[in-house]
Amino acid sequence: MMKKKLLVIPVLILYILALAAYTPVAYAEPTSNDTPADDATVLSPPTVSAKNVILIDAKTGNTLYSINPHQKAYPASITKILTAAIALEQGNLKDVVTIDEEASLGIPDGSSAVVMDKGEQFTLEQLLYGLMLVSGNDAAVAIAKHISGTTDEFVNLMNQKAKEWGAKNSHFANPHGFHNDEHYTTAYDMAMIARHAMIIPKFRDIVSTTLYLDIPKTLRGDQRRWDNINFFVQPNSKYYYKGATGIKTGYTNQARHTLVASAQRNGTELIAVLMGEPSKPVAWKDAAALMDYGFNAFTRKIIATKGTPLGTVNITNGSTSESIEAVLDRDIEIMIPKVSEIIQPSVHLPSSITAPINEGDVLGSVDYMIGKQKVASANLIAPQSITAKQAEAIPPLVTANSNSTTSSTWWQISLVLIIVAALWMLYSLKKSHDNDTYRF
Repeated sequence: MMKKKLLVIPVLILYILALAAYTPVAYAEPTSNDTPADDATVLSPPTVSAKNVILIDAKTGNTLYSINPHQKAYPASITKILTAAIALEQGNLKDVVTIDEEASLGIPDGSSAVVMDKGEQFTLEQLLYGLMLVSGNDAAVAIAKHISGTTDEFVNLMNQKAKEWGAKNSHFANPHGFHNDEHYTTAYDMAMIARHAMIIPKFRDIVSTTLYLDIPKTLRGDQRRWDNINFFVQPNSKYYYKGATGIKTGYTNQARHTLVASAQRNGTELIAVLMGEPSKPVAWKDAAALMDYGFNAFTRKIIATKGTPLGTVNITNGSTSESIEAVLDRDIEIMIPKVSEIIQPSVHLPSSITAPINEGDVLGSVDYMIGKQKVASANLIAPQSITAKQAEAIPPLVTANSNSTTSSTWWQISLVLIIVAALWMLYSLKKSHDNDTYRF
């Protein structure tokens, strides 16, 4: 009995040691070389005050972070991003624009303005600086009428171009953004419009300009000076963000403060849209926090290369093959979280396709997903051509160069004649037999 009790003691000791050996140990997430260990908080999305938010990669348009990105909201003066982009694509910067009464006196009370008198003349280029740096509603009207003849026609063009550039849930009612219940957009739509605008070199120059002086004097002889009121790009402002490249602020009582901001670091440019902010300083701080998050928490990576096969499609009526591979039409380059997440391709292909097929024909598509979020899309194409199978010719009974019947055909005819003759003989014998039987 004593031996059994003594045996229990080492067993208990071993059990306790085993528990200690398997106690879970907490391991820190690996830290990127680009992010200091004491700045790990930037790997999590910041808390912002805006009601509608989106952060995108300017190169691909991929969404990195968002809050209510497709919810209807009033844009205020960030509308002018669309107005300026259209004017740059359809106008001539050296065109001279004469200010009429509508541009000088017809803008709504309370509008931000360049302040121009009827009869003054400006180039389209000068008006664009007045539009984007000091947010002149009068400049917006003058630009709209110069491009389209009337503000109404320009507004029609705004709605058309917004859709072409990726907007899905927007409707614009004027070229400047002064409040109108039917003038609305979304954070996502403004990001798509801004992304397109930033492709235009002159637009980038304008929205990153801090001071513009190449302006005609007023009719009273005063020198004009246009400072960029977007402190996000002003180096002497405490709200300046290093690497900022633009873009535009806005405000109305209904919209509250709005901001589209952009910044560039190590070859990557991000665009942030914030709508429904309580103040401009808060908007600039929130934009800076979003930029820090985007630059620190994400990295650019090619996740699949052009020509990669992602599926097979059966071929109907193909001359050389019964199936064809579907391959990527381009490299897939995206911004992905530095903390590794699984990216899954979702392939969309038909079960079969009918030849002929030409090299480069689109066979289907693929979406790359992180969870339920689509981060990239591409076409799947044919890597080579497949011709259609030719119909097989039916051998003729009579050759094209002879009127005689083939030997095979003669044999068939002879066989038929023999069978007919045999049947006739049987019939004749039976008839003769019947006559002999009933003869009196």
